[in-house]
Amino acid sequence: MAVLSIFVRSFVVVFADLFFLYFFLPVCLICYFITRSTAIRNAVLVVFSLIFYAWGEPVWVSILIVSSLVDYINGRVIEKHPEGWQAKAALAWSLVFNLGVLFGFKYTAFFVENLNNWFGLGIPVPNIVLPIGISFYTFQTISYTVDCYWGKVKPQKNFGRFLLYVSMFPQLVAGPIVRYSVIGEEINERKTTAKDISDGFSRIILGLGKKVIIANNLSTIVTALFGSASNGYENIKTLSVAGTWLGAILVGLWYYFDFSGCLRLLFRPFRRDRVGSTGSDLLWNSILHSKQTELFNCSENRGSDQLLRLFLRFYAASDVRLYERYDISGLLF
Repeated sequence: MAVLSIFVRSFVVVFADLFFLYFFLPVCLICYFITRSTAIRNAVLVVFSLIFYAWGEPVWVSILIVSSLVDYINGRVIEKHPEGWQAKAALAWSLVFNLGVLFGFKYTAFFVENLNNWFGLGIPVPNIVLPIGISFYTFQTISYTVDCYWGKVKPQKNFGRFLLYVSMFPQLVAGPIVRYSVIGEEINERKTTAKDISDGFSRIILGLGKKVIIANNLSTIVTALFGSASNGYENIKTLSVAGTWLGAILVGLWYYFDFSGCLRLLFRPFRRDRVGSTGSDLLWNSILHSKQTELFNCSENRGSDQLLRLFLRFYAASDVRLYERYDISGLLF
């Protein structure tokens, strides 16, 4: 699954990166707000989202576009033949294509290696680099086709708008998986308020503070106590019992503030009937989700069980099924 931040590749733009904060995001916002046309604003977001993804995956951005095109066509086919065999074929093709692509990237090398071990073969093991966020957008487009098939959503007729749904950069590479029913209307019509922008900047500042000021400094202390992975954590052998316990406590605090800070920068919690935004996309609640939506007003670190349940909430942020089953969205912070 996706890690805390989207630095799965060392050269990818990350939300806590100075280039993102001082150049990419401001330019995106200026281009977005310079016009009032929703169509142009959507185009701006699509362009910047593809640039954002291509920054770390200049080749595999084509897979993202092709996957979007396949399920866009599947949705149109289902719309035209809702009761016919064509709809079933479109649903089956969505599953076969998307899961096939995902399987090919994630497990081809694993199966080739095992075939060589089991049967003594000499098949070259392919060195396939897993595209960033492929699991998220793959299951997101599948969920769209499934919802179209079951009549839960009306298929999107405009490919550009559908591509925006799939490629929106605040959630593209780190999730969560977003159902089309949550944001479909807001892609077509939305507005921005000063409160949306204020809330977004406030959360970004607080998230950066947790990540950069607290978590990063705690990691330095932990490394000094335990050593690093490169030296096999050799320093731990010389620690006293008290020093080991201190290091363990600091590791917990480090992970907590790292998770909490990055969640504010990266993740956007969803619930069926309302949308709450966190992180960079909070700057513009309306960019994806503004019309008749509700921004969660969550208290900070509520209760003594916050730290204990943080990891559950983090993993749930990557699993749309947990989001729909449990009311955990408002509990992330």
